[in-house]
Amino acid sequence: MKLSQLRYFQAVCLYGSTTRAADSLFISQPSISMAIKDLEDELEVKLFIRQNNRMVLTREGSFFLERVNKILGEIRTLEQTMRHMSNNDTVSISLPPIVGDFFPRLIKQFLQQYPQYRLEAYEDAQGEVTRLLRDGERDFAVAIINNMENREFKTKHFFSLELMLWTNINNPLACKDRVSFRDIGSSPIVLFKDSYYQNSIIKNHFQDVGIEPNVVLYASQTSTMKNYIRKNLASSFLFTEEASTEPQMKGLRFENPIIFSVGMIHLRDRNLGAAQQAFLEFMLKYPMQEKFLL
Repeated sequence: MKLSQLRYFQAVCLYGSTTRAADSLFISQPSISMAIKDLEDELEVKLFIRQNNRMVLTREGSFFLERVNKILGEIRTLEQTMRHMSNNDTVSISLPPIVGDFFPRLIKQFLQQYPQYRLEAYEDAQGEVTRLLRDGERDFAVAIINNMENREFKTKHFFSLELMLWTNINNPLACKDRVSFRDIGSSPIVLFKDSYYQNSIIKNHFQDVGIEPNVVLYASQTSTMKNYIRKNLASSFLFTEEASTEPQMKGLRFENPIIFSVGMIHLRDRNLGAAQQAFLEFMLKYPMQEKFLL
């Protein structure tokens, strides 16, 4: 029995669906289903039954859930306590690959206000954020928070960003004012690697119109994506601030705008040390500036 299996089981209980549980954990649905099957085989009991397209706990499953909640709760508390004991003056925060100058300036102001604390910032992919928070490797995360508020996580909205299609100024698509996914069709595109949240959104939009996207590269760096656009090898999906100063590129809004909410995420039941509490209060009070909003 593995901790990951217990966490997957707990998520299925929370959402009543392996698909929704997989989405919340940013893993594949078959991985969830296999973990549940392995648990049932090991325990030699049926944990769920299907009822009206929902996963419903059996009597044995309900008993198991009570124990799992206690086990995972104690493990999380132990991880947090040990981490704080060894590093109680340090705040760790996950930042998205694209942060502009807003968050570095915010971090600088926090350290000026609280010189007794240290702050460690890491650039993490969206798909890793929830795991890093659960495992106690990060105290807070700044990320896309669409549909993230739930019983486990608490969020604080900072600002919104619009995802646009960026293409070379000589690309036929550049003649349009707005585009749809039908317009993109089978044109070559570059996407971030699968751990990036916007990928699943983009692929869902393609799926909605019955088109298989022509992905020529899965990149990990925005600079690589922009290089493909500059050479007119492919188009890509970027936020406005990522490419607005590129003379060889044109940003096209979608007919149905794709808006992402960017904010801070942290665990609801996290035991915070003095440094983490100070950072949380600082972030909640920090005034937003209109220049960062759509």
